[in-house]
Amino acid sequence: MKTVITFLVCACACFVLLQNFAVAQTAEKLFQDGVRLEEVKGNLEQAIEIYKSVVGKYPANQPLAAKSLLRMGRCYEKLGKDEAKKAYERIIKEYASQPDVVTEARARLAVLMDGTKLSGSPIARRLISDNVQPTIRNPRIMTPSPDGRWVAYAQGGVYIRNLESGDVKEIAPGQPTANNWSVVWSADGRRLAFPQVDVKTNVSVMKIHDLTSGETVAVPGLDASKLYILDWSHDGRYLLCNHERNTLELVTIKDGTMRTLSDSIWQGQRASFSPDSRFVTFARGKYGSESAYTQLIAGGPRHRVADAQGGVYLHPLWSPDGSAIAYQQSSGIWVVPVTNGVASGPGRLAYKTDIARWPVTWTEAGGFYVTYNAERFQAYKVTVDPTTGEPGNAEAQEIPDAPDDLSSFAWAPDAQHITYTGWGEGKIRIYATDTKAMTSYDVGSMQYKPSRSSNGREVLFNTFNPSTRKGFLRALDPVSGQTRDLFPPITGFGFSLSADGQQMVFMRRDAKSGSREVIVAASGHPDGRVVDAGPAVPMGGMPGMSPQGNQVFFVRKGDASPQDGGPNGTSLWVVAADGSGARRLASAWRISSAVWDPSGRFIAYDAQPDSGAKARVIRIVEVATGVQRGNVPLPEFRVAYCSVADWSEDGRSIGFFTSSPWWEYWVVQGLQEGVR
Repeated sequence: MKTVITFLVCACACFVLLQNFAVAQTAEKLFQDGVRLEEVKGNLEQAIEIYKSVVGKYPANQPLAAKSLLRMGRCYEKLGKDEAKKAYERIIKEYASQPDVVTEARARLAVLMDGTKLSGSPIARRLISDNVQPTIRNPRIMTPSPDGRWVAYAQGGVYIRNLESGDVKEIAPGQPTANNWSVVWSADGRRLAFPQVDVKTNVSVMKIHDLTSGETVAVPGLDASKLYILDWSHDGRYLLCNHERNTLELVTIKDGTMRTLSDSIWQGQRASFSPDSRFVTFARGKYGSESAYTQLIAGGPRHRVADAQGGVYLHPLWSPDGSAIAYQQSSGIWVVPVTNGVASGPGRLAYKTDIARWPVTWTEAGGFYVTYNAERFQAYKVTVDPTTGEPGNAEAQEIPDAPDDLSSFAWAPDAQHITYTGWGEGKIRIYATDTKAMTSYDVGSMQYKPSRSSNGREVLFNTFNPSTRKGFLRALDPVSGQTRDLFPPITGFGFSLSADGQQMVFMRRDAKSGSREVIVAASGHPDGRVVDAGPAVPMGGMPGMSPQGNQVFFVRKGDASPQDGGPNGTSLWVVAADGSGARRLASAWRISSAVWDPSGRFIAYDAQPDSGAKARVIRIVEVATGVQRGNVPLPEFRVAYCSVADWSEDGRSIGFFTSSPWWEYWVVQGLQEGVR
């Protein structure tokens, strides 16, 4: 009997041990799933949910629960959310048995609470964004003061904002409006430099404003109309500027003289002085593949610091102590040590970012500030009566799960798949509405305006080679992932086919004059009948072949009705495929896109009604009569861009997308103390 009891006790103990081991394995696996989502896929929201599950399901596993809370806090920090503080406070309160994790939680909490510099890994905090400051409209640059307490920006006038209190002050009120977005601080934080244009004389000058005295003076003898300020030397003598002709200029503040330091400097790149004002660092070279250099401002050889990767701007910036230069790569912010103006070691990844950001200034307070400025794109659809062409009464509905970097989209004939293309990328994405799956295809070239073949089996897309000025119409087979050219390259772009694929229209532009010709041809023929010619129109205003192949619409610059912009407006025209009977259907201050309905009876187009309109509208016009069927009831978007994308095969939905500018302003601290 005793032997049996002993056996049962041992068996139970083994069972408990095995069960605990299995639970530990499950908890660890769940934790690692969160780590992969965070670090590999960059999906911070889902990673947070998994870390929450670990803490909630396995509270007895204190080491793993504490680590999950720590990682949860770091995810919240990257998202700029206050929940990070709560996660760290909970670690300190509930997990005293994990001293290493508590120590790190205390350090991160200290940074979040008072902004002190962190010893160890760099840390990022979002200071301000358009969500919390909607009155600041799309600032290209917000430049921090050396002490990190203020930011300066231009929005009509020039303003400074206290990051602690939120107080905003206009600099030199009543002065002429600033003509661009570049504002820089002096090294002592007492002055600001910015360009201004006199609205009466149209003369542009560089202004220096003293924040203490309130005095504003102009840099003498300098035409600032084509200059963008990048930095102010620490000795106060020079401004570093980017000229419109893609050069880097050294401007002497005392007399306004200007000396070229380098050519091949693309607008938008940052550059900066060394703290001793002897050197500059900048990026130059072929667009998208620049290299960063250092150079004495007195002249002499250049010394290479780093090379761009993946077309990401380097934006090289000198550290406040002169011992390092930071620059941006697609993987994140890198730092390279510098001795006497020359790189003295390899660069290293100092802070990993999920997207390429825009470095602005490395402040004396130790903060490396970055902004992310772009446009969020939303896809929408509106209902239409296919018989009358009248839009429905309901408001536009957002199409769910659309990517926010789309440049156009098209429905498949079965309406079960949506083809998306993105800005500046060689990818086509196809979304299945039933399974919610998004499949990406790398087509290896710039593409836009997708459509579906008549049988729905292939995705058609346009490509264009700017160096040869030849365009291609290609087809993607989503099953095999293979692409093929529908016909040899043609000197033109913006191809549109009839439903049977027999007729096409495309645009051809003269390289010297910039004028364009609208060409109708049999599909695949390199030339055809010119049905319209004139000033070039925006890239969105491509010609469109009717589904029946008998008519073409095109957008003409100018020639709008007096109430819609007159000679400065745009107009929508239709012409027979043989070039006869051209008619103006509509006009507006701006028209940039249009689509045919499947029956060929109606055309939908986007319009900015007048120069002062805050929102764009989508209109529908009956081709035969020119009768406007009404405006699609769009909400009042703060819209920077709007484009009609597609008209569904059943005629019941028009697809379009809009963009709204947005920006974020971050500080990354501790770059030189560690590597994340």
